[in-house]
Amino acid sequence: MDMKRRLHTYIFTSLLILFTSACTSGDDPANNGNGPTPGAQVIDGLEQIYPGVSAVTWSEKKNYYVADFDYEGQSLRVWLTREGRWMVKKTEVLYSDMDDRIKETFLRTAYGTWEVRTAYLLERSGLETVGEISVSRGGKVSNLYFTMQGDYIRVADDFKEYSDVPVTVPSQLQNALDDMFDNAHIVDISVIHVIDSEIAVGLMDREHFMTSVFQSDYEWIVNFCDLRLEELPAAVLTGYRNSQYYNYDLLHCREMRTKSGISYLFYVDRGGKVAIAEFSAGGKLSSELSRSHAMTKYLLIR
Repeated sequence: MDMKRRLHTYIFTSLLILFTSACTSGDDPANNGNGPTPGAQVIDGLEQIYPGVSAVTWSEKKNYYVADFDYEGQSLRVWLTREGRWMVKKTEVLYSDMDDRIKETFLRTAYGTWEVRTAYLLERSGLETVGEISVSRGGKVSNLYFTMQGDYIRVADDFKEYSDVPVTVPSQLQNALDDMFDNAHIVDISVIHVIDSEIAVGLMDREHFMTSVFQSDYEWIVNFCDLRLEELPAAVLTGYRNSQYYNYDLLHCREMRTKSGISYLFYVDRGGKVAIAEFSAGGKLSSELSRSHAMTKYLLIR
């Protein structure tokens, strides 16, 4: 896969394992002779979580075994280590059963008018559970990720950008997060390849969703904190309401904190295209960017 062709590429050797080979079939928790043969520890590990599981389809992806199966009326995918420890549980659910906060946020995204294909709950060992909605339009498929509180995390724009892979948090990154936050819980880790590999960490810090971006050597770059309008400083809110952007549908707003200071970003839907307006802490409009340019400037601030 050509990593340079995509703005969002979720590969970082110390963080993510590529989602690679296609699934093979099997008729029992072990193997029907057509796929990989999991060891006894792997089979026992799966059966401890899902007693009596049967008709499992096994595949082998890098150093993990992946089990696809139906259990108590639900379709699941589970990643396990060779020692039988689960790393990822992905459960298909009805879109109608998703938390209303997730559905409300989804409808406010630029993908809100796309056709919903499937919905999932994604559990990864060591991370918070997230909701996933797969959508399509005109042959294009995208997968959107949300916190269980309804915060929009990010989007993966094609099937090659899977995010349901095991994640390991390096100790250097965890130490940097611990120094910065008192009690933040990681919900997502991804890597952006534009100039260099930079690590974007999604966090729940008390009631707020945040994205903290680090260089590949774990040097901190920028924090984004999603805010409600009523949480904005009065000067920023006044500046926004007096600007042209107040006439467009607001998708969300964020505080952006870097080593050089704080500013505020307003993401608006302007005729079907996302524009981002940046305001200073004093409420002065400083710049406007398209969504694609914002990814470059605001996730790669030096």
